[in-house]
Amino acid sequence: MTFNTHSNYQLTTQNDYKRMPWKNGLGENPRNLSKRGRKRAALSHQQAAVKDDGVFSNFEGLSRTLVLLSGQGMQLSHKSIKGNVAEHCLKSPLDMARFAGGDETLATLNNAASKI
Repeated sequence: MTFNTHSNYQLTTQNDYKRMPWKNGLGENPRNLSKRGRKRAALSHQQAAVKDDGVFSNFEGLSRTLVLLSGQGMQLSHKSIKGNVAEHCLKSPLDMARFAGGDETLATLNNAASKI
């Protein structure tokens, strides 16, 4: 359902979002904003329920920002193309991780599913 307002903004509910399958085939998520550049996505805003440990999809050439919305969080381990290793620990709502989309990223959940 879309709500029209008297401003330049339009309010939407999750029923308006497109359901998009993950590139790795392990789930899907609602996409509520997507802007394309000439050859690929320039900006995409999505939510995802991460239910299991696993490797994130490769989005080489893009920068990724993940924000923990709910749940007990996760550990993220990133390995770059050059072999550099970095870690992020998302424990509390609004904890954030920024990393290259081409990094090999492994998520390990802290005991339960989390929403990012």
